[in-house]
Amino acid sequence: MTILELLEYNLDDIHRRTRPAAWHACECHTRMFTALWGARQALSLHRREVEEWALQRRQDHAANTVLHEVRLLQRGYNLAVDEERLPYNPLARLRLRMKPRRRHQVLSREDERTLQGVYLTQFRCGIAHWRTEKFALLTGCRIGEQVRIQKKHIHGDILEVPEDGKTGSRLVPLCRGAREIVAAQLAWAVECNSEFIFWPDQKNPDRLVVAGSHVKHVWRKACRLAGVRGIQRRDLRRTFACDLIRAGKPVFEVQRLLGHASPTQTMTYCHIGIDQLRATVAVLDERE
Repeated sequence: MTILELLEYNLDDIHRRTRPAAWHACECHTRMFTALWGARQALSLHRREVEEWALQRRQDHAANTVLHEVRLLQRGYNLAVDEERLPYNPLARLRLRMKPRRRHQVLSREDERTLQGVYLTQFRCGIAHWRTEKFALLTGCRIGEQVRIQKKHIHGDILEVPEDGKTGSRLVPLCRGAREIVAAQLAWAVECNSEFIFWPDQKNPDRLVVAGSHVKHVWRKACRLAGVRGIQRRDLRRTFACDLIRAGKPVFEVQRLLGHASPTQTMTYCHIGIDQLRATVAVLDERE
């Protein structure tokens, strides 16, 4: 059995077991491993060779990315052993000494205002672009979910998040600001004769490509012009969660809004700033 056959079988199994939103990264990593070792026999790959490759790749990529790639390769080998396609797993004792970088970034009010100014002054469709970012701040939608929202997903003041997302369908109430954005985007969608509310002028049928293009050509450029560093597009979702928790909303309610399977996962989104810690210890002043 070659590594190419192992990877293709593993990818087919992933397609059967997971949602389409999780396929893109797995497909990209599979193509990378195919180009590296696809023609070799599966049992000829030694764990030290993979460890050396991972450490080399870590110099240019985040630790979490490299770990995800290696786990995908390990999954293929484990699956092949479970299905008795291989007699043993040569990567069973694979050990990677990488410390993943933990990110706890949120978009501050000051940076939000700065970004808004950049969008409105530096982009031809800056108002529409900013509405897409603001909607993520007000609903916690992932960009892969937001790009798939259609007219049928809006039920008054309730957003039914498309089922194609990572966590499946969920209901998110829309605040006043989010409802105003939806109304403006719906009018634009009618002009473009599109079923999609966000990016209705984009005709590419692969909506994930549309989302990726926005992040690459709009979001990153805006952050660079605004001087905002260390913030990724996904941090808008994190900011949404942190704002609610800082306002005293229960974690279980925020969990439902984000579509997380457990409150533990939601807690990883929470960033406690120095102002919040200062307010916490201020209660001790009452003892004086």
